[in-house]
Amino acid sequence: MSKKKEFKKVNKKNYRRSFFRVILVGRDDIEGFLENLSLMLSVNVALYKVIESIAEETDNKTFKRALKEIARDVDAGYTLSEAMRRARVFKEYTLELIESGEASGNLLHNLELIVKQKNKERSLRSNIFSALVYPVFVTIVGVLAGIAIFGFVLPRVTRVFAQLNIDLPWITTQIIRFGEFLDVHGKVFIPSFLLGLFLLFMILFVFRYTKFIGQAILMKIPVIGRLVKEIELARFGFNLGTLLEAGIPLNKAVASLGNLTGMRAYRKFYNYLADEIDNGQTFVQIFNEYRKTNKLIPVPIQQIVEAGEQSASLNLSFNRIGEIFEKKTESTSKALITLLEPLLLFVVWVGVGGVALSIIVPIYSLIGNFGDRNVDPNAEFRSAQVEIQQDVEVTEDSFEEQDLLGSAEDNINEAGVKPLEYVLLVDPGLSVNLKVRSGIGTQNEILYELEPGLSVEGFSLKDGWYEVLIPDGSGRIGWASGDYLTEMQDVES
Repeated sequence: MSKKKEFKKVNKKNYRRSFFRVILVGRDDIEGFLENLSLMLSVNVALYKVIESIAEETDNKTFKRALKEIARDVDAGYTLSEAMRRARVFKEYTLELIESGEASGNLLHNLELIVKQKNKERSLRSNIFSALVYPVFVTIVGVLAGIAIFGFVLPRVTRVFAQLNIDLPWITTQIIRFGEFLDVHGKVFIPSFLLGLFLLFMILFVFRYTKFIGQAILMKIPVIGRLVKEIELARFGFNLGTLLEAGIPLNKAVASLGNLTGMRAYRKFYNYLADEIDNGQTFVQIFNEYRKTNKLIPVPIQQIVEAGEQSASLNLSFNRIGEIFEKKTESTSKALITLLEPLLLFVVWVGVGGVALSIIVPIYSLIGNFGDRNVDPNAEFRSAQVEIQQDVEVTEDSFEEQDLLGSAEDNINEAGVKPLEYVLLVDPGLSVNLKVRSGIGTQNEILYELEPGLSVEGFSLKDGWYEVLIPDGSGRIGWASGDYLTEMQDVES
């Protein structure tokens, strides 16, 4: 079997495990290997031994196995690029640079170019990370705080507010309804909501055939869209400049860009660019023909490329573009952080402030009611009794005691005030408030709630229910169950 056929057979055999290797082998592992390889190639040591020594220093077991396979293949006669391609770990961009270096005898130079390009990629990733770490952290904390408030605090607060005999503001009413909903359905709603957010994120930014939707959304957001565009242009300049500097033909170098970008709009542009260059078109002609060129490549950058093409120094022009947009991404990421900080603080303030306001306002209303309760609610009745008693004392010598009492009762009735007969104590051991109803029986409307240990005045007893004066200063009368009321003293005594 020829070496070429054997190579294809092994590639097909190893293809299934390539996916898992890509997942398990990190970017840092690959960058470390390439840096060590570029340093050790200057030593007069066999290539496979260099790779074996690097493998021994690697902590990642999956990558260590891949490097040992590369060393064995190199020792068996494969070129470095073929052996690395068989490992199914490295990107085609890296393999093309190594293959070009082997063909031209500049492998060490091309490895140095790869390391340089990887360092620039690391710098871009650092800018992205610095721009996103703060908003992502605040968002996660906000989501967790929201889950704690709406899942655990609100359901308990709503039970308390539901028993208060006060008018609740609109925002409190809405939060109470939401809290009641979470109390009943929270165990299903909260996990479903988080799962929905996760799936939405995967659809918009991860899944291969749908993430272009999220990319289009990001491109339309003012500052974020500009940052995404600048990052892509920086990669466009660095990658294409590095490929051309390594001696790779222009059409092949441009074709490689489509495999390096994750942005669908730019991938379509790079593929169109590669096809037209194969057909003999220049950058000037292609930029003029492609409908979305100005949206993807700013006009000044097009002019730099055109100048490089005319002066036969495209690699220098693309490297310059990469340097320009590397600086732009750094400044834009700082501007994004500056913009997001007050915006996120405002969102958090609105959420926390709304919940706090909905809880504090009813508490102030409740405190006001407690203040009203400190005023003697029976002052008017007591005043009427004093006046009647004075009338009785004036005519005491002219009537007998029985007639006098009857006259006093008549005077009370003429004043429209019922005679008080009891001072009643609400059972202090009750765990809930005692309901005062519009009539005898629990089927009647609740007019008020008496707190355990409160003293109230009563008028009559019927069917085990006391007719009592509601102590809110309104003069209303209702009925309360005698099972939870104790007669403290008779009023007449």
